[in-house]
Formats: sequence, C-alpha cells, structure tokens
Amino acid sequence: MDGNTIIEQFEELKNREKETKTRYETVSFERRKYPRFNVDLPIEYYRFDSSISHTGKTLNISEGGLLLYLTEQVEVGQHLKSNFSFTSYSEINSIEMLAEVAWVDIDLGEVW
Repeated sequence: MDGNTIIEQFEELKNREKETKTRYETVSFERRKYPRFNVDLPIEYYRFDSSISHTGKTLNISEGGLLLYLTEQVEVGQHLKSNFSFTSYSEINSIEMLAEVAWVDIDLGEVW
C-alpha cells in the first residue's frame, strides 16, 4: 500500500479478505471459548455488599459469560449477584448467579 489513498487501501483490504474467504471457505475471528447467543432478557442485580436491587438488560449469553446493559456504573473486578428469568415452553425458569465484572464499555446514561 504505497501512495494509495485511504479509500484505495480500504478497497484493497476488502479484496484480500474476499480472496481469503474464497480460499478457506470461512474465516472466523472469534476468540471466545464458548459461542454467544443473542437474547433480550431483563435482569435484576445487586452489588455484592448491598440489598438494593437494580435492573438491566441481558443482550447475549454463553457458558462463559454474558453481556449486560446496566442502569448504573460498575467497576472491573466488582462482584454482583444477579437473577434473570426466561420462559421455556410453558415453564418459567430463573437463573441466579454471582458474577465478576470483566470489562466495562461506555456509559449509556439517559440513552438506555
């Protein structure tokens, strides 16, 4: 990519990616040990040292973790008690867990 413009460089990278996919059929950049499944479930959670409940939303889940949108700021390493319910056929199931915050993204604030 010598003196090419940004757009030309981008197009060149896209073409290389197409060639790679064609040669090897599928390319997966997923590094997770367990596959993630998209869900849209409400969640109730508590800070480990508190009895005050908060609500959030579960966006995806796997055997190794889950992605939550929470209504308050949490810190990496913080422990939470949580509970979410879902229906399976005609039954209502509930999962309770203790979790450690592994990473934190942006604060959605009022937007959420």
